[in-house]
Amino acid sequence: MLCQNRVLSEFFEAALDTHNAPKAIANYITNDLLRELSGASEHGESAHCVSQSKLTPAHVATLVKIIDEGVISKQIGKEVFTEMFASGDMPDAIVDKKGLKQSNDSGEIEALCREAIAGNAKAVGQFKDGNAKALNALKGPVMKATKGKANPAMLDELLKKLIEEG
Repeated sequence: MLCQNRVLSEFFEAALDTHNAPKAIANYITNDLLRELSGASEHGESAHCVSQSKLTPAHVATLVKIIDEGVISKQIGKEVFTEMFASGDMPDAIVDKKGLKQSNDSGEIEALCREAIAGNAKAVGQFKDGNAKALNALKGPVMKATKGKANPAMLDELLKKLIEEG
């Protein structure tokens, strides 16, 4: 997809110059950027091509960088991307303005994990029986309670630790 379109290819290369994460940057360009551009053209908005968009390679690269650094989750990144495209604001400014930083407060997350474990014995049993996907049933309520801001890696580790201890 990127190779067939010179403008997208140049956009991709410029983003890589800012943050070297080719797979993630390519995914945002080919999925999110093209979706937003398509949606804009369907609604008669002027940003129907990359050059008319408010989005720059630095926007995409910075978004991928703050996801890689654990400042926000990939899920929150999707929300930030949509806002970036519409406003032209840089992702870190959007994250600060909307209070979207991931929560790394292990005390708060641990309390929510304990509640999820206590409220879903079936998923705990399935996880103990070797079904790793059962952990998702426990992660869901915690992510909902934190509005998607719980650090997913920390959440996984805490749930596993609490189940093993329990």
